[in-house]
Amino acid sequence: MTMHASQACCETSPAAFADDYASKGTYETYSNIRCYVTGPRNAKKAIYYIYDVFGFQSPTVRGADILSSGGHLVVMPDFFDGKPMKPEWFARDTDLNRLDIANFRKGIADPKPYIEKVHVVLGELKEAFPTVDKWGAIGYCFGGRIVAVTSGKGTPWSAALQISPFRLDAEDAKKVSIPMGLLASKDEPADAVMAFYEALSTPKSVETFHTQVHGWMSARADLKIPEVKKEYERGYQVTLDFFAEHL
Repeated sequence: MTMHASQACCETSPAAFADDYASKGTYETYSNIRCYVTGPRNAKKAIYYIYDVFGFQSPTVRGADILSSGGHLVVMPDFFDGKPMKPEWFARDTDLNRLDIANFRKGIADPKPYIEKVHVVLGELKEAFPTVDKWGAIGYCFGGRIVAVTSGKGTPWSAALQISPFRLDAEDAKKVSIPMGLLASKDEPADAVMAFYEALSTPKSVETFHTQVHGWMSARADLKIPEVKKEYERGYQVTLDFFAEHL
C-alpha cells in the first residue's frame, strides 16, 4: 500500500492563522465529544465536518458557517479532545517542538480510533436531528483520509469531499461508493491526487488551487491576504456547488 502525505501538513508550513471572526454556531456535546454545530436544526441535509490537525481554528469554524449557508446542518466534532496540534510548535525550531510535531503526526497515522468516533458521534447526531435524511462528509488534511476510508460499502455518507487531503491512497479510492470531490493545494503531491481521482469509479471531481498552501480552506487561511481570501471563498463555493449537486 502506497500512501502520499503532504510534508506541509505537520512539518514545514507556518502556524495556523486566527482572526476576530464571530462564529454563528454553538458548541454542544454528543457522545462525550464537544462539537461545533451550525445551520438550521430542522435541516434535511447535514454535513459531517472533520477538521484539520489544528482543530477549532477561526478560519475552520468560519468555513463550517459558510457551508451552513447552503441550508445544511453542519457538525464538527473535536476528535482531538481539546489537544490539537499547537500553532506555537512552529514558532520556534527546537528539538522539543520537532518532537511534539513528530509525536502528533504518529498519533494520526492510524485512522481506526477516529473512524470509531465518527460512527459513535454520528449515531447520537441522528437521534438529535431526526429531520436529516442525508449526511455528507468533508475532511480537511488528516480528516480527508478519515472521509476516504468511511466512504466505502455501507457508508453513512451520500457524498463526500476531501480538502488538502493527507495520505492519499488509490486503494482507498477503489472502495469509494459515493460521489467524491478533491480540492488540492500546490503542496499536495499532484501524482497522488490524480491517482486517487482516476481510481474513483463514482461521480467525481478534482481541482487544484495552484496558488494556495496546504490548509488554505481551514487553519492556515490567512484571510488578511486578498488572494488567499478570494481562493478560500472560491473553494467554499465549489464545495457548496458539489453538495448541491450530489447531496
